[in-house]
Amino acid sequence: MEEMKDPMAPTAKEKKTGFYKLFGMSKRQWDLEIKLAQIKKNKQRKEMKTFKDIKEIREGLFGKRAKASDATRAKLSKPYDRTAAAATKRKVRNAVDDLNHIAWQFENQFEASTSTKQKVIQKADSLIKELEGLHKLL
Repeated sequence: MEEMKDPMAPTAKEKKTGFYKLFGMSKRQWDLEIKLAQIKKNKQRKEMKTFKDIKEIREGLFGKRAKASDATRAKLSKPYDRTAAAATKRKVRNAVDDLNHIAWQFENQFEASTSTKQKVIQKADSLIKELEGLHKLL
């Protein structure tokens, strides 16, 4: 059984070139690396453009909840059972924990004016109370 040779391995002739001695790879390998890097960069650019589009859409809809179509609602529909209730309660508890952490940071970690600290802490506390009420409903 013959061994398969790496098609990208530099040939003996390529190894003798100044390019190979300088960069440690053949010009063919270099060109392929550049091509692959360009493909990767173009993909990143496309994703960033998509991200910008999503960001613009989200900014336009800020404060509005998107409505699902009937077809989407039919696909996503499921009963509100114990596991769904537990997951929802966990999300609310996580939101409360996050707000507590923010309040703690403003009390103990961040250097800001006293009035700013008090406003943020009061707002966080009021949101926590509302979330605890929601948690009881669930």
